[in-house]
Amino acid sequence: MVARVRAGDAAALAAVDDWADAVARGLAMLVNVSDPQRSVIGGGVSEAADVVLEPIRRALPTYCYGWPARDVPDVVVASLGERAGARGAALLARIV
Repeated sequence: MVARVRAGDAAALAAVDDWADAVARGLAMLVNVSDPQRSVIGGGVSEAADVVLEPIRRALPTYCYGWPARDVPDVVVASLGERAGARGAALLARIV
């Protein structure tokens, strides 16, 4: 799917926009409750950041309460990429 989006396939672009809208809705629920300065996306999705970040960023303000009077957090990719969750779990296991 990502390769098709990168190639400009209209159906794939529409599917990613629909998916990004759903992600933005879920992310907005967390933003509305916790008011973070930044939202970080990791895991396998981070490998397709060039495809998914912009549609999520575009849709997120629509679902955040108080926008545009309130800032919407930036959405960024975890610096550890697709291994972010696994490394976090391993560190947590060492602590517990």
